[in-house]
Parts: sequence; C-alpha cells; structure tokens
Amino acid sequence: MEDIPLGKRIAQRRKELGYSQEQLARLLCISHKTVSSWECGRGCPSLSFLLHLSKILELESIDLFL
Repeated sequence: MEDIPLGKRIAQRRKELGYSQEQLARLLCISHKTVSSWECGRGCPSLSFLLHLSKILELESIDLFL
C-alpha cells in the first residue's frame, strides 16, 4: 500500500464511499471544518475518533495509517 498521509487517506476513502465532508462530520457528531482540517493536514483525529471513523470508512483501524 502507498505511503499516503492520514488526511489524504481519509479524503480519498470518504470520496470513494460518496460522502461529503458534511455527511462524514454528521456521522461523527463533529463540524465539517474539523473534517476539512484533518484532510488538509492541519490536524488529525484523536484516538477516540479512530475506531468510529474506520467503521464509517469501512476500513480496519490500522488501514487508515497504511
């Protein structure tokens, strides 16, 4: 698997599944600005979000980092 930064991996998978940033944010009960900051590399999800995020993106938690 390619070495893709976490934010780009989240954006790529979100788009593959047809979610907008707003839709993903609603599923996580956060703002779309937070999702945007993750995807732009200005922040990253806390550990408390990773399990839920990986389920929504239909990935194993570790796959977010590969």
